[in-house]
Order: sequence, then C-alpha cells, then structure tokens
Amino acid sequence: MRDGAGSAGAKGAAQATRTLRASYPDLRLHVVGQSLGGRLAAGCAKSLCESPKLPLDSLTLLEAAFSHFGFSANNGRGNAGFFRDVVVQQVVKGPFLSTFSAQDTVVGKAYSVMSRLAGDNTRDIGDAKDEFGGIGRNGPLRTSEVSTIRLNSAGTPYEFKNQVINNLDGSGGLIKDHSDVTNEAITYAFASAVART
Repeated sequence: MRDGAGSAGAKGAAQATRTLRASYPDLRLHVVGQSLGGRLAAGCAKSLCESPKLPLDSLTLLEAAFSHFGFSANNGRGNAGFFRDVVVQQVVKGPFLSTFSAQDTVVGKAYSVMSRLAGDNTRDIGDAKDEFGGIGRNGPLRTSEVSTIRLNSAGTPYEFKNQVINNLDGSGGLIKDHSDVTNEAITYAFASAVART
C-alpha cells in the first residue's frame, strides 16, 4: 500500500498535473495529501522535478505516512531521503506545509511498527529518536530547510516562508488524532497557503 501510494503519485498524479498545466497554463497548482495521500503528494512533487520541471504553487502534507527522514540530506546512513529532490530542486514555489502531532498514533505507532519489522525496540516507538518514525508524528527531521512553528487557531495569521518546509505542530489539541485534518485550524492553514499564491 505504501509503495503503491508513492507510485500513484509519481506516475498518475504527476501525469495528471502535467496534463492540467498543458490544458490550462495559468491554472495555479496546489497539491495536498493526507496520510498515505501525503506520500502520493510527495511522490507527485518528486516526479515534477524531472525535466521539464513543473513547479507547484503550494504543497501541503497532512499527517503524512512516510519516513521523517524523507526530505533529509542524510538519513543517518549516509543516504538522502527519498523525497530530497523536492527540497533541493525547489519544485514548490509557494508555501510548502507539513503538519504533525504527538497525538497521531497511526503514524506514531502503527506506521513505525510496520516500518521496523526487523524489530529494534530499544527506543520509544515512533518518536523523533526512532529511526523508523514518520513525518506525521515528528515532522521532517535531519532536514535543514525546515521552519517549525505551532499550528495556529483559525484566524491567527501565518508568516509562511518560501523554499523551506513550514512544519506545523498541531500537538496538544489542534490535531487530536491521525484523521483530524478537516478542523478549522487545518482548513485555515491550507487556505492561508493558497492565498499566498
């Protein structure tokens, strides 16, 4: 399922985005995905780095279910994260958002357990110290191009930075669980990103 989401983004969603751009050259392109849909969205963005590069106006990952080292220059084993090109090639010309929450037990526990079938249980499963942790639980780690801020309540303005991942921490009640991505705070953050383009 995990590999299927990435493949669907790299092939299907990216091709659909290129087709849209060809048909509507002035259309603003905003890609958003939740959970494995976040992996699909990141896969789409990575594929859009390929020639001819097609920049997105914004990219929003909501409680994404993939490695918290996915955008890193070094994942701790000397390799770049799978989606590193998205950051390096700056394929997102407007706001790039990623939400995370300590209350996301799906990414924090289930994803991490599935990703570590080899079974290193010497650390807290899923937290920032877990090499198999997910971005929806911890945000992007080992990635210098990140600006971590609190997720705002609806109506509180943002000062999003371009060319970095605006890492929105919804821990403590603004994101109560993995599926809590349609609340007012999330909707306002996404609308704020779109309004900046």
